[in-house]
Amino acid sequence: MFNKIPQKSLMGIFTFILIIIAFFSDGKIVFNLIIALLTTIILDLILTYIKEKRFYIPSSAVITGLLIGGILPSAIPFYIPLIASVLAILSKHFIIINKRHIFNPASFGLLVILLIFSISLVWNVNSNLYLVILFGLMLSYKIKRLDYSITYLISHIIFSSLLAVYLKESILPYILTINFFFAFFMFIEPITSPSKRKSRIILGILAGLLSVILLQLIPKYDHSILTLIIINLLTPILDRKLSAKQISQ
Repeated sequence: MFNKIPQKSLMGIFTFILIIIAFFSDGKIVFNLIIALLTTIILDLILTYIKEKRFYIPSSAVITGLLIGGILPSAIPFYIPLIASVLAILSKHFIIINKRHIFNPASFGLLVILLIFSISLVWNVNSNLYLVILFGLMLSYKIKRLDYSITYLISHIIFSSLLAVYLKESILPYILTINFFFAFFMFIEPITSPSKRKSRIILGILAGLLSVILLQLIPKYDHSILTLIIINLLTPILDRKLSAKQISQ
């Protein structure tokens, strides 16, 4: 039964379950969730119809809305999740290469919000770590990106530990900066993640390093989101170079 569920549906189901669990700790997240979902679904529906002249349920827009609603803090004005959602869908439709969007839509919308309003993300979806890891392992295996997630996690642990040793501090607090929901859900989005295994290994290692560096240099901004944006930019470049190399051989 697990194998019969489409990738996007599985990601949406898992994310929704994690948000429901988070709701019992902070019921106010429902407002962000409703605003984000309505905005992403309606805007994506309109833009898709303009492009393709047909209506259908935008599953990717639902996932984007769930991510934005589950990551933003609850005590914020309504226009923040609204703007984040609009920017996310616009990036999906207009920032594209070879008919594929470059950025993870949710991460793009959240990054701009971080830069404009200087808020801190709370990642409510991480509230049950055991389920995040369990669902994440299942999802990344289903999407065939388990190597990508694991490479990132190992890289983050290694570089965090090295930094702690260099600073002569306890290693554990540095390792605990790992964002498991990011590693298993947002990082592995099929369209914006590397298609080639070698690319996934290289960029997984780089992402772990970037996460540690960005957290130290600019802690004001979410290191996971910043890392993902940079990796999204590098992904098509590295995939293209590896493809060209294979052809020349």
